[in-house]
Amino acid sequence: EEASLLCFTDGKTICPMISSQDHKRAYDGDKGPNTGGMGTYAPAPVMSETLVQETYTKILLPTIQAMEKEGKPYKGCLYAGLMITADGPKVVEFNARFGDPEAQVGLPRMRTDIVDVFEACIDGTLDQTELSFDDNAAVIINGVENGIERFNMVGMPLLAVMLIITIIRSLTLPGASEGLAFMF
Repeated sequence: EEASLLCFTDGKTICPMISSQDHKRAYDGDKGPNTGGMGTYAPAPVMSETLVQETYTKILLPTIQAMEKEGKPYKGCLYAGLMITADGPKVVEFNARFGDPEAQVGLPRMRTDIVDVFEACIDGTLDQTELSFDDNAAVIINGVENGIERFNMVGMPLLAVMLIITIIRSLTLPGASEGLAFMF
């Protein structure tokens, strides 16, 4: 089973965000062509606190330390695409950026001011920053007109190509304390 874990780093300190899981198949029932993600939810049930800590200790920290040791410290957001196995998390991919659907379910739940986090990454003071997230769940669903297999954007209005509906259950958005908040 796959999961994603994004983190911020200043080249020495790592602050993990929330875990997430996306669904890559275009159709219901895990059928159809593989896509870049037809929907994502967070947190990923497969990523227990123990697995997050193991990912931090065995994957994220050694990666950041190796880059620093090579004289190429990395600052910013590191995306770890993981396969969760019987032997623990294994790296499928790293990206030096936010993953689109992963960020869409993670960032709206972040309580810490993202500008403060960016500045701490730049200044090397991330060890003085505590990330905090709402204790709730978030889901996005990507809807594609006429089927993903065509996915031809030439000459089509943007809204006819893809409509992204972000559904966030949030207690912090005005008026959303009893239900769902929709962001378009």
